[in-house]
Amino acid sequence: MKNELAGTVTIHYTNNSPDTLHSLWLYLDQNTYRADARSNYFTSFSTDQHTNGYTLESVKVEQGGRTVNADYVVTDTRMQIRLKQALPAGGGKINILVSYHYIVPGDFGNRTDYVSTKNGKIYEIAQWYPRMCVYDDSQGWNTLPFLGSGEFYCEYGDFDYKVTVPWDMIVAGSGELVNPRRC
Repeated sequence: MKNELAGTVTIHYTNNSPDTLHSLWLYLDQNTYRADARSNYFTSFSTDQHTNGYTLESVKVEQGGRTVNADYVVTDTRMQIRLKQALPAGGGKINILVSYHYIVPGDFGNRTDYVSTKNGKIYEIAQWYPRMCVYDDSQGWNTLPFLGSGEFYCEYGDFDYKVTVPWDMIVAGSGELVNPRRC
């Protein structure tokens, strides 16, 4: 088993702020496990074991009925998407589509890891998808890097997710099981 997680995420973002946005910011929390991550210098979880963080297969934006490749820059645990067309204040809508994968850290991970047992591997998966940074009315975008410890400032919204795993794995997670006959 490759211990790899692959996913696609579609973020339906509404700009409810009074500001026109020329860029959007997302967190890429799994990049905290890269050898060059800032978290290696700030946390007690620092280790000489690393992953490559997120591998972004595609990043696209859908706006005004058009889907185009995003102009983006990744810096540590953040990604800035530079919009070709500004997102209007007070209700402007945009979709962000990201396809990605990453290797799940071994026992050196923090909230995202796995451990081998006599009955197989146990995975703990958290911060597993690219997510929006918070844009608030006092600071604008919160783009502080994720350092791998402590809690963080999260954007709220509705989340709809699907998990596909091999038949013999047990999954625990929040939400409502919608396909119990397939278990």
